Amino acid sequence: MSVNNKYQAICDTVKDRIARKVYTHRLPPRRELMEEFQVSSRTLHKVFQQLKISGIIEPTPTGTLICANAFDKSADKARIVLITPTAPENHVNDRITQTIAANILKYDFLVDWQVAKKENVLATLKKCDLTAKDSVIFTNSTFSVEAGNYLKANNISFVSVNRPAMGVDINWVDWNHLELFDDVTGYLVNRGARYLAFFGSGSSSASESDFRKLPDNHWQIVEDFEAAKKSYLLFYHKMPENAGELYCNVKKYVEYLLTLKHLPDVIWCGCRKAKSVIAENLQQHGIAPDRILLIYMTHQSDEDVGSFGAYTLRSLEKLGNKAWELLMFSRLHPNAPCRGIKQHCEILFNKSLKKIKFDHNK
Repeated sequence: MSVNNKYQAICDTVKDRIARKVYTHRLPPRRELMEEFQVSSRTLHKVFQQLKISGIIEPTPTGTLICANAFDKSADKARIVLITPTAPENHVNDRITQTIAANILKYDFLVDWQVAKKENVLATLKKCDLTAKDSVIFTNSTFSVEAGNYLKANNISFVSVNRPAMGVDINWVDWNHLELFDDVTGYLVNRGARYLAFFGSGSSSASESDFRKLPDNHWQIVEDFEAAKKSYLLFYHKMPENAGELYCNVKKYVEYLLTLKHLPDVIWCGCRKAKSVIAENLQQHGIAPDRILLIYMTHQSDEDVGSFGAYTLRSLEKLGNKAWELLMFSRLHPNAPCRGIKQHCEILFNKSLKKIKFDHNK
């Protein structure tokens, strides 16, 4: 039996004994449990951590007490609110979200799946009737500063699976975007690309004009993209003063590109929706689909990689698991300083990209 399976089996055994009232007031001494289950103190410590997070036990200097609600089946599970911008059926192949959801069930929490966009997530949370034993996970750019402040004020632990805006002190995990852009830029430069542009960072509002709907971390991602280009001494254009408007309106963005001395060889589109709308607008201006390479990254495990760009399943699962581990840490240590974790991203390149050569002598 693996260490993880053994640890989970002990958790299940202890919870079963509590439910059957074999243990009624406190757990046996740790040394006694270590001898019974033939495990190390480290493994048993993990068991106790999980039972504490679930609100079943409360370690004290005089022993490990069993919480009063541990005997009530309807009250022994804490709730994890999982927030996504669209319904659960749209996330069946979203490996990050599914990894998080699997952990919620695996560790015996109640999953409360809520659908909300960034602009109405605060109202959604207020309707959830959350308590201090509950937690929240924001995914797919659903986090908002207002929602974070509300949760902090009510002592509810949460984590965002996106980097927040600069200066927002919360627990978060996200891709190391600078490293990601550096990897992809190097790959493209080796094939002759010299002019790279950026539109969107995965915003579902790519064809709209409301600047407020951009993800909180949008400008930091843009800065990482610019930094990666500069490291390769590529040609780049200074961000115009109306960049906020351009990054929210595909039509105006394409019109801006047409004013530049050189059309970009590559446009990093951020999301599939942005890619398709940009391609459509370019064609309306007589620019052939193969004139500019449009790329985007996806975390859909069944995604057709023909559009160049997908994260490997291993890296997606790692990001989901890191988000879960960070939430569990914050539940155990509510007063610990907030942390931001950047996850290395492994890219699954499209094989056809190897056939692409950017020729500026045409």
